[in-house]
Amino acid sequence: MSSDAATLLEYDVGLVDDLPVIVTPGAPVARAGSYRLAADASSDRPGARIVVTLDVGGVVGARSGELLLGFDPTLVRPVSATGSGTNRAPLIADSEGEGQYAVAFASARALTGRDASLAVAFEVATDTRRAVESAIRVRGLRLNGAKVDPGFEYAFQVRPYEFRLYANYPNPFNPETWIPFELAEDADATIRIYGMAGRLVRTLELGARAMGEYTSRADAAYWDGANSYGERVASGVYVYELTAGEDRSLRRMVVRK
Repeated sequence: MSSDAATLLEYDVGLVDDLPVIVTPGAPVARAGSYRLAADASSDRPGARIVVTLDVGGVVGARSGELLLGFDPTLVRPVSATGSGTNRAPLIADSEGEGQYAVAFASARALTGRDASLAVAFEVATDTRRAVESAIRVRGLRLNGAKVDPGFEYAFQVRPYEFRLYANYPNPFNPETWIPFELAEDADATIRIYGMAGRLVRTLELGARAMGEYTSRADAAYWDGANSYGERVASGVYVYELTAGEDRSLRRMVVRK
C-alpha cells in the first residue's frame, strides 16, 4: 500500500523514529471537490498522446494514493507516470496489466501546490486504420488509504489518416505557396504541377513520407512559383497532382502577379 510507503519515507528522512507494525491509513477523503481528475488529448489522430491528470492539492494532508486506470490495450498503451519534477515531488511506482495500469505515489510530507499533481500519459496506436471510439476509465482510486469512487471516464475518438490532397495556401499566390496533404500509409510522395494545357511545369519529389498529416509550413510541400528551369511562371490557373503509391489526387491553384 502507498500509505505504508509514505511511512517508510518518513522513517528514511528522519521524521519518525520507529516503524509501526501496522500503518494507520490517512484521514478519509470525504469531499468530492478536494481532488480533481482531468484528461486531454493532443489530437484525434493515430499516435496522439492522451494525458490523465490527478491533482490532490485540495486534500488536506495528502501524502499517498493509488490510481487504477482501465483502457483498450489494442488502441492505447501507457507510456509514463510522472509528478511535477520538483525536489519534493512524490515517489511514483507503476505496474501494467492487460488493459489496466496502476500507479502508486507516496511522499514523506504532505503534498501541496505543483507537487500534488500526477500525470499519466497514454499513446494511441499509430497503426489505427478505422474510425473508433473508446474511453480511459478510473477503476480504482485511494487517497491516504481511503477508497474514493470518482466515476471518472475520458471518452475519445480516433480518426485514421486518409490519402488526401488539400488546398494550397495562400491561393491565389505570388510568388510562393505551400501544398498540404495527408497519407494513409508510408509511401514515396511526389507533387507534379501542370499548366492548363497539360504541360508539366515542375516536379516536387518529396521522398519517403510516413503515414500522417503534412499541413504546416514546416512539413507541407513547397513551391516557389518557378518552373523546372528556375523561371517564374506566368499568371494563370495551374493543376497540381499528388501521387503516393497507387493513389493520386488533383486540385487547382492560381498564380496572380
